[in-house]
Parts: sequence; structure tokens; C-alpha cells
Amino acid sequence: MNWGNKICLGTAQFGNIYGITNKNKNELDVKEIKKFLILLKKNKIVFIDTALSYKNVDKKLKKTKINLDKFEIITKIPKPKSNEKFYKKKILKKILQSKRTLKIKSFHSILIHNCQDLNTKQAKLIRNTLIELKDKKLTKKIGLSVYNTKDLNFMFKFFIPDLIQVPHNVFDTRFMQGKILNKIFKYNIELHVRSVFLQGLLLIDIKNMNLKFNKWKKLFEKWDLYCKKNKTSKLEATINLAMRNKKIKKIVVGFSNIDEFIEFLKIRAKNKLTVPKFLTDNKKNIDKLINPYHWKT
Repeated sequence: MNWGNKICLGTAQFGNIYGITNKNKNELDVKEIKKFLILLKKNKIVFIDTALSYKNVDKKLKKTKINLDKFEIITKIPKPKSNEKFYKKKILKKILQSKRTLKIKSFHSILIHNCQDLNTKQAKLIRNTLIELKDKKLTKKIGLSVYNTKDLNFMFKFFIPDLIQVPHNVFDTRFMQGKILNKIFKYNIELHVRSVFLQGLLLIDIKNMNLKFNKWKKLFEKWDLYCKKNKTSKLEATINLAMRNKKIKKIVVGFSNIDEFIEFLKIRAKNKLTVPKFLTDNKKNIDKLINPYHWKT
């Protein structure tokens, strides 16, 4: 298994304090971000995932003085504001600015940050903006970040993307169902997955879990037991189960500090791991668990 070919480093933590289990009180500084990039090169990991909305990430990456043109960078664009007149012009300007800051020839992919933006009156404007960015050779591919399977229905009404990012982890296999996968691959769409750690919930000790997740305590206990029986850490099990899925082209993973990333790079393939049966038997009543949007309520 070639880890580098399948890993994409997420940078949400570079500009914000991200994830429900992230105990860091400060954003990552340029010095630590440089360590990430050095380790990426050393381990032949070339994909980096970012977004225009990630605060100061472009500037921090530039300040590392690492040659970013050797990497394949994915970015995301926000939706227009209500009745925004010059959206296309604004996005073009921001993408050009990001490209100059990063000193890259072009992006690997530019995505709509939330597929649900296409379920608005501005859908055609967003789509046409993406297409123009590709026509101007500012990106090799265009696509969307998708949050639920229903998004796919109105996505296909507007255009066929080159690439989509979807949530996927041991508790959330919605996009790996036969009919959905068939629809994705019918149009030769490249599939990337994110949220493989479920913002860290799949990695922490149950004793340290927020009380709001007590409703699913038995499910987490079964997850604990599965890892113990297979003599594997939660980190190893989580990433291996995603790695072994041949349908997945890239796995976007983020870390709150360099030590977490170093620990991640020590993972070895465990080919005998199979998807836990208790997960396939527990599809009901976990919608609010697998969707972080509901965690605030």
C-alpha cells in the first residue's frame, strides 16, 4: 500500500482551531506548518487541501518558503452573498491572488465549498464561475464538497464534476452504498473522502468524551472492543479501513499539531481488517452523530 499516493493533508487547523476534540488554544504557527511540509515531501505526499475561507492559510504556507509548486493543491470557493452582482469577478480575483501567494502554476482542483449552494437561485452563477476557472487553466479539475447523499440529486442537475469530496468514516458509510457509488462512477467522478476521524471522536477515550455523545456510548464501546480484538489502535483501524477501499482516490486528514502527524506516519497497513459488523447493523438513529452540524443542538 503506497500511503503517499492516497493521503491529502487538510489545512483547516492551520488557520483555525478546528475539531471538537482539539484542545489547542492557538492556531499553528509558520514554524510548525513548515515541519508539516517537510514531512510531506519526505514521505512523498503531494496533495494539500485548503479553502479561500481558511484564515491566513495561504500566507502562512508562503512564509514557510517551501516550494509549493511541487504539491497538488485543492482549494474551495464560497457561495455568493445575497444578490451579489460581481461574484464571478471577485472569485477570479481571489483565486488569482491565492495562486500568486502560493507561487503555483495552477490548482489541482477548485471545489464549491458546500454542494448545497447549488440548491439556490445562484446555482448557475456558481457553476459558470467554476467552469470559467477551468477554462482559464487556473485549475485542472473542478468539483464540489458534498455533505449528504441528497446533495447528489441536485448536483447532477447542473453539471457533472470532475471530483467530489464526501464524509466517510467507520460510522458513516452513506456514500459507499451500491446505488450511490454506481451513480458517481457512471460519470467517472474522482472520489475523495474527509472526516475519517469524525473530528477526532473516533480516536478519543470514551471517558474523555463530551456528555452530549452519551446517547451513542454503546456504539463507541463496541468500537473500542473491535480495536482491542484486532490488536490495533483506533488511529490505525480508522485509517486502514479507509485505505483498503479501492473506490477512494484520496483521504483528506488534518492534525492539530506536528506530533499527531508524526504518529500518523508510523501507521502500517493491516490488510486483514474488515468493516465491523456492528456498524452495518447500527444504521438507525446515528444521523445526528455523523453530521457535526447537529452537534451544536
